[in-house]
Amino acid sequence: MKKTLLIFILLTCASMSGCANIPALAPPTPTPTEADELIEWLDPLAEETPDRAVTNLNPMFTVRWDSGDTMNPLTSKGENNLLLSGLMYEGLFRVNPDYTWESVLCDTWSTNDGINWSFRIKSGIAAHDGSELGLFDVIGSINAARSDGRFSDRLSVINKVGAANGAVTISLTRVDYEFPARLDIPIMKDGSIYRAVPIGSGPYAYNADGGYLELFAGHRDAQDMPVDRIYLADVSRDSLIPSFDSGFIDVVIENRGDIGAPEYNSGAERRPYLVPALHFIGFNSWRNWGSELARRQAISLVIDREALIDAEFPDYQAAYAALPEECPYYDANVAANAKALSSQSAADILLAAGIGDYDGDGQLEYLNADNIAQECVLSFIVHSGNLKKVNAAKNIAEQLRELGFSINFIELSWEDFNARLNAGNYDLFYGSIEFTADWSMLPLLDDRGAARFGGYDSHLDVLATDFLAARLGEEKAAAASLLLNGIADSVPFSPLVFERAALISGRGTVMGANPTSRDPFYNFKDWEISS
Repeated sequence: MKKTLLIFILLTCASMSGCANIPALAPPTPTPTEADELIEWLDPLAEETPDRAVTNLNPMFTVRWDSGDTMNPLTSKGENNLLLSGLMYEGLFRVNPDYTWESVLCDTWSTNDGINWSFRIKSGIAAHDGSELGLFDVIGSINAARSDGRFSDRLSVINKVGAANGAVTISLTRVDYEFPARLDIPIMKDGSIYRAVPIGSGPYAYNADGGYLELFAGHRDAQDMPVDRIYLADVSRDSLIPSFDSGFIDVVIENRGDIGAPEYNSGAERRPYLVPALHFIGFNSWRNWGSELARRQAISLVIDREALIDAEFPDYQAAYAALPEECPYYDANVAANAKALSSQSAADILLAAGIGDYDGDGQLEYLNADNIAQECVLSFIVHSGNLKKVNAAKNIAEQLRELGFSINFIELSWEDFNARLNAGNYDLFYGSIEFTADWSMLPLLDDRGAARFGGYDSHLDVLATDFLAARLGEEKAAAASLLLNGIADSVPFSPLVFERAALISGRGTVMGANPTSRDPFYNFKDWEISS
């Protein structure tokens, strides 16, 4: 029944999509009704090689995609197709679930100074068109990725890409001994990079005639893959729950921090994983209220992160330090100390910062430089474009109002939000940033950092630079501890939560999955899939 339903919906979606970039599923021959005939129709080789037919068709594995989008990880607009890119394309390196990194297409790599790098590509890597992946495919892919699109920020540290002695050479704008962690971008054949479906070297290739991902026999792990075909279904958001509950869609990716996130049945199996995106409160430390460290620290400590998670972000991780628990450089002592300080009564925290209801009107005041009590009136701005973040900011504003702060809460367009940030016309703002795989804090702390507003601390900039420049191992861990303690002591921003997502599958459908934020289908060869 599931196979017949799949065929019907795929054909219906393909006929309605009008996609010009990716060929729609070809009209079928008349559909046989008997099981044996159905298998033979779906796979003409089934009669000759029965074992292969079982691998192909039992189980049938179906995932969500957008038929109107490209299958190009550089240009696809939505998340569904991008999440499939790890099955079709490979990077020089990959980031593991524990946020260590390892080579994939890179044979050897070296640097003497953390700035000038050399990467030698593995030989014999077959591409989907039958050619061998080579030096200029890597150079072309890196240059395309750094020029525009979703990977450009990650690769902005690159100064120049070239070739020497049969290796790819990359020079950086600053020292970064963990730079290879940024090179998990998809490598595609030069000349196909801007196609709707570029040529990759991953274990699966897009089959335009059938509208599915087909096992690439030339891949070195082809014999270990759990299915020979991954069927693609264009399912609307409204149809997602019934499609999943009926078993038509086998796996979905869920971020419960999204507005309207669907609720799956109780039998669904959830495999949560970190998304290294930090939500934070930024302070205007140049002027007035936020110029005093004690007051910034008080705000950071009185925010109830657990209440924020319960109300707005189920399954997210409370952030008591600027790096998450999954990060190899997480410092548990920094987080424990911040959590302990936050557990004090709000009145004690505020009083220690010189904040109290000095005139008995029910509103908080702070003592200015002349020891005169002034009302704690704070302008709190948020970008209106993400309703979930707006609601989270409202939750925090209400927490502060209940303590006696007077909060002027302002929702702004992206243009007006950035204008206010750059002009310093605010006291607090709600922000978020996704970390690169080397956990760079420079966007938050560097004088030119994309997320640094409201004040600059050159000491923290140095600590963030030293962290990236530290060699891996004990030196790196020590630099991370100094940085995290420096942030906790200076409070340039207040960490709130780290995002988490989950791979959802029907009970017993998938075993062995170990998703990551970069690749939900990480180590797909280790999956066991049943229909």
